[in-house]
Amino acid sequence: FTPEGKKKVEKKTLPEILTICMLNAIAPNSAMLLIGGHGGGKTSICKLLGRMVTGKSLREIEASIIRGHPQLTEEKLIGTLKLGELMQGKETVSWRKFVTEFWKIIDEVNRLSPYAQDILLSLLAEGQVKYFDEVQNISKFCLYATINPQDVGTFELSEPFLDRFGISVPISMPTSHDLQIILKGKDEKYSGYDELVQVPQVLTLDGLMEIWYQVDKIDCTTDAINFIHAIIREFTLCMPIDKGNTEELKPGEGLCSGCHFNTKENICNKVSSIIDFDNLSP
Repeated sequence: FTPEGKKKVEKKTLPEILTICMLNAIAPNSAMLLIGGHGGGKTSICKLLGRMVTGKSLREIEASIIRGHPQLTEEKLIGTLKLGELMQGKETVSWRKFVTEFWKIIDEVNRLSPYAQDILLSLLAEGQVKYFDEVQNISKFCLYATINPQDVGTFELSEPFLDRFGISVPISMPTSHDLQIILKGKDEKYSGYDELVQVPQVLTLDGLMEIWYQVDKIDCTTDAINFIHAIIREFTLCMPIDKGNTEELKPGEGLCSGCHFNTKENICNKVSSIIDFDNLSP
């Protein structure tokens, strides 16, 4: 925020964006939003990073992408019944690759209807999806979603769904220097394969899981934990009223009137939604 309380969006350079995307990959069961206009490379970054850190082919990564559309149904999102077995009286689910694959990408997530968002919320919140009487548990995943705010025919993301994304990063168009680097690259392909020559495999999925394990073993010092708690206190909504359950009262709409903390220096009067403590991790 600026001293006047206005939101300030800081543009990130390409190396910074890639670093943040990589940090999202090494955080277990993480989800990240990339926000920007057409041609900024949001989806390409997610696809190429998936190739590099999981060892999956670009074709496999592409097959697991959900393309946002207002008319996406439950069958197109998570699975369908196997027709052959259905004709024999059996209800067996054929799960979509978005559900079964570890590396998940939702392209233009703001084009998903509220109904579709609710379906995916169970995946992010509970680590499972249900179709008919079958339940698919998803214990490990890495999710990236892209948003183009200028798209028409989009939907506002619900607060519970939006709250499951740990970080969002604004993506600007490539600079002239970045374009120069991109144009120097070659679009050569291995014969019979989908891999670009300049996209090497850096890790395997097993290697990434080992990183997850090592990250989980890192202990936070007492000072670090206290610092985290201090940040949470600063961004936590005020004690008298639980703003998370009070849609009518918000900062700037009467809630903070008369409060001695209602000053430019304080943060609590600038918080618009409650922190989801169930989704916090050190």
